[in-house]
Amino acid sequence: MTYDGTQETYWCRKLTPDFLSQQQVESLAAFVLTAAKKAPGWGQEDF
Repeated sequence: MTYDGTQETYWCRKLTPDFLSQQQVESLAAFVLTAAKKAPGWGQEDF
């Protein structure tokens, strides 16, 4: 799936800067980085 910004979709929405707190952003980033280390290929189409 690609998105060029020309239409609103369920998958790609504009969020306000205060949608998540700084702590939530850091926790989410830590989760993604940890998942990528534990499961190589995680997040790829052919996983």
